[in-house]
Amino acid sequence: MRTTTLFRAAPFMLFWTGTAIAQNADSLRADSAFRRGDWPTSARLYSSIAAQAPSQGMAWLRLGIARQGLNDLDPAISAFEKAVTLGFQVSTATYRLARLHARKGNSDRAFAYLEQLVPTRAVPVAILDTLSEFSELRRDARYQVITTRMNALRYPCRSRPESRQFDFWIGDWDVTPFQAPPSPTLALLGTNRVDLQLESCMLVENWAGAGPGGGEGKSINFYDTNRNAWRQVWVADGGGSLDYIGGQWEDLAARL
Repeated sequence: MRTTTLFRAAPFMLFWTGTAIAQNADSLRADSAFRRGDWPTSARLYSSIAAQAPSQGMAWLRLGIARQGLNDLDPAISAFEKAVTLGFQVSTATYRLARLHARKGNSDRAFAYLEQLVPTRAVPVAILDTLSEFSELRRDARYQVITTRMNALRYPCRSRPESRQFDFWIGDWDVTPFQAPPSPTLALLGTNRVDLQLESCMLVENWAGAGPGGGEGKSINFYDTNRNAWRQVWVADGGGSLDYIGGQWEDLAARL
């Protein structure tokens, strides 16, 4: 009985899945065309897919990209707006909308979309600065205001007060005995070079002891936002390591 039931159900299953199978085949062809940059075929197939499944965000986004590749600006704008409405890859669609409106000379609309991109931290300013579509926008004072805010969010260490507390340590240092009085004959214990790296997020210490067998070591030093405190991780050439965490910043010193 079970075998007969399944056999009889099969034609019905094929009937109601036929549309899904056809849509899947179209999706595969569309994806292939999209990946090889065949914009006419991509636009045709994704237009059909979006018409059949209007809630499919990927179809609208890729339709917009294909239309943009064909220089069909207004249809591309409409497709990207649909993707944004559906909440699909909003940052990507918004970025492309800004480019399209800038290309059309709609500066106010372009700036409106760039403004929406600010909190997303999705597109580095270094990329925006290279886009030919934004050549006119870069002459507008609004561009500098927006990109300054983008950089502040993208690279918070540059301006975060806590991350700047050890900047006085940057540079090359001769290391002498602690609290020894100044003297031209003061023993040199070693040298230290401290560099600021990773967009001002990390100080790298390079220690070299004086004389034979003086030893070497390095440390990374950064403001740990997970702990809201400074942290130092030290590694010596002998294999030993230290991990200092916490402490309070006061009187121009951090006690770890």
